[in-house]
Amino acid sequence: MLGSFRFPLVGLFTTIAFSLAMGGCSPPTPDIPETTCVAPEVVPAYDVLALNDGEDHACALGYDGNHFFVGCNVNPARIVKVDGDSLKRISGIKLKEGRKETRVHALVAGPGYVLHGSHTDPAIFTKVEPNSMTEVCCLTGKKQGVSDAWIRPLITDGEFVYAGCDTVPGKVVKIDPATLKEVASVTFKRGDNNVYSLAQDGRYLYAGCETRPGRVVKIDPTNMKWVASVTLDKGEDKVFSLACDKEFVYAGCHTDPVRVVKIHSARMKRVASLKGSAGESFTFASLYDGGYLYVGCWTSPARILKIDPVSFANVETMCLPTVSYTSRF
Repeated sequence: MLGSFRFPLVGLFTTIAFSLAMGGCSPPTPDIPETTCVAPEVVPAYDVLALNDGEDHACALGYDGNHFFVGCNVNPARIVKVDGDSLKRISGIKLKEGRKETRVHALVAGPGYVLHGSHTDPAIFTKVEPNSMTEVCCLTGKKQGVSDAWIRPLITDGEFVYAGCDTVPGKVVKIDPATLKEVASVTFKRGDNNVYSLAQDGRYLYAGCETRPGRVVKIDPTNMKWVASVTLDKGEDKVFSLACDKEFVYAGCHTDPVRVVKIHSARMKRVASLKGSAGESFTFASLYDGGYLYVGCWTSPARILKIDPVSFANVETMCLPTVSYTSRF
């Protein structure tokens, strides 16, 4: 079975659109909503990549500035290396049999490494050397108190990797990718459950919780301490995506229609909310490029909202071409 994916080769849209083209990898929404969408007058250039047989259910994406690394949600997991310019498959690795490194929701790439976190209990973190695409070593998460388990998001600050755990209460684990050792972790307070998204502003980490209503937790990464949390309003549920600038955190809610909530990061106070129009539903990805906030919708066809963070208004919605799926989780 082949997996076909569309990548808009348009700088900052690449990561968002890739995750949308994959159809999402979490089971909370059973079907991708079919929506009517007016195509833009100018459609960006698109390429299509078909992965190899067995490289199915792509549910995670890492990027090191030159290459994409695609995590395949199969058992055992597979990671595929793709050239970022030509969109050609370069190589891949099938992780070792028997370790059950399945349910791949998390992948991050950095200087000299690709790190995969499994959606298992306990989690298994696998470090891959990106040039040769060979396994370097593994780290098995701690199974004490709240386990290092069920990894959803992975992000890096350039030095350390942070893994969000889909646990009750939520948990974030700090890992040194050079040694693949756990440095520290923080277990959240009661009610701050199920970490589905992570973001950073250069000083603090923020974790989005899959709760109703949604919650956002602020963490000090230097000592891995819980700093504060904010509970969103009714109907602002399931924070599946987060983005930051120097003053605000933007929480994307997996709702129909999508809701995006603006939070003052210093005070951890909700200051504004934007509700999408009909057909703009269920976010899995968001991105701030220094000027605008982009929020991807898990619809068919996929949509990307361009939001002015100052006025907090939707400036434009881009409708992507319809993608044909050969396999879905």
